[in-house]
Amino acid sequence: MSTLIEGPQRAKTASEWRKLQNLRLRPHAPATGRGRLQRQIRRCFIALSPVVSSSRVYDWSNPRNRRHMTQRHRHSVWRILNEIAEPVGHSRGPGRPWLWRLRDDPALTAPTGASVAY
Repeated sequence: MSTLIEGPQRAKTASEWRKLQNLRLRPHAPATGRGRLQRQIRRCFIALSPVVSSSRVYDWSNPRNRRHMTQRHRHSVWRILNEIAEPVGHSRGPGRPWLWRLRDDPALTAPTGASVAY
């Protein structure tokens, strides 16, 4: 037994999609690399040096209150670091945080499309 869906939940027909031609010109992933944490991590590498410790990245990603940083936030920063940077080694500081260096791939370090102010 099938029901006919009408209204906004109804699937668009081919003639209706032809009216929305701008959607075909849209990039595949327009928001790739433009998240808050992604921008802050990239800024950290630009401002400090080519090699940055995890502790410094955490400071830049949550500048207001690092002591109340959740494990979920730390994991998000770590996941983004694995995408755009490569681990180089350990620091000699307390807790021996990882040292990270940006990857050489320019597609990962700079967002595509319209210019973005860093």
